[in-house]
Amino acid sequence: MKYSLFVAAAAVATLVSSASVARADDDATSVAAARTIGLEGLRLAEAGNCKDAIDKLDRSEKLHHAPTTLAKLGECHIQGGRLVLGVEMLRRVVREQLPADAPPAFAAAKVRAQKLVDETQPRIGQLRVTVAVPPGVVPVVTVDGDEIPAAMLDIDRPTDPGTHSVEATAPGYKKASQAVTLKDGERLAIQLTPEAAPSATPAATPAGAAPADAATPATPDAPSSTPRASSSTSRTVGWVLLGVGAAGLVTGGVAGGLALGTKSSLDDACGANRGACPPNQEGRIDRLQRESLISTIGFTVGVVGAVGGAALLFFAPATKPAAATSPTRPTVSVGLGSVSLGGSF
Repeated sequence: MKYSLFVAAAAVATLVSSASVARADDDATSVAAARTIGLEGLRLAEAGNCKDAIDKLDRSEKLHHAPTTLAKLGECHIQGGRLVLGVEMLRRVVREQLPADAPPAFAAAKVRAQKLVDETQPRIGQLRVTVAVPPGVVPVVTVDGDEIPAAMLDIDRPTDPGTHSVEATAPGYKKASQAVTLKDGERLAIQLTPEAAPSATPAATPAGAAPADAATPATPDAPSSTPRASSSTSRTVGWVLLGVGAAGLVTGGVAGGLALGTKSSLDDACGANRGACPPNQEGRIDRLQRESLISTIGFTVGVVGAVGGAALLFFAPATKPAAATSPTRPTVSVGLGSVSLGGSF
């Protein structure tokens, strides 16, 4: 209790004087509002009412950052069972580089945050989700209603202890779901197997009607059109793949250029150590990761599409169009992130 009162008093004093260390882009109105809301949140948290304190502390932190506010917000999330979120907030406090004239309470908040991280980290569970679907089928997986990235499938995902609902869906498949309960620090792996959705029932043949093949007998001397159709299809697919490849290369190049610009800005603000970046650079760090991922995907799609399209066009057998018809030649238009196919088929 004595420690709690000390922390509360230090935090209140820090918020009152936080305007002296405000960033240049924080206006006086935001700092004053953050101080008022932050004081309410700190009082609620110290009174044991973290449920109501979280909203106050979160709004205060968004208006004006203070290590004491963020540390108490992370601590409240941990008390509410959101260990992963709370620990990440505390890690931000620990990584923050304080100015030389920072209030002593800021340094105390960093020490307190590191202690809570060390105590809480072993309690975080690990959940590995695998979805059994055929190659090429991309499932959508949610945990407690929140979609998780495909990159987090088949790996250990930090997860709060407790009961969670895991669901997986995919085009042409029924939804598969499973409830799992993680204990503190438990590592658990589950596999979801969506069932294929029933295909559409073919239309029934009316009574007394002859089958289509019997109603229209084939002419014995008529040449087969299968080779011609197969060749035309291969060439059409080849042109489409070339168009997709070109669009992928353009998208990859544009995203790569944006990523280089973002990286240059981050290097100016943070140097080579991303861990030393100030909190206001986190948006740029996230943007750099997105732009790099888009660039990689774009170049990968571009190379695969170009190689596949060229292979189909090169190896497709040549066909001679009928005298009465003109040769089919699809046209492909490529734009930034888009491909359009034209022609007659």
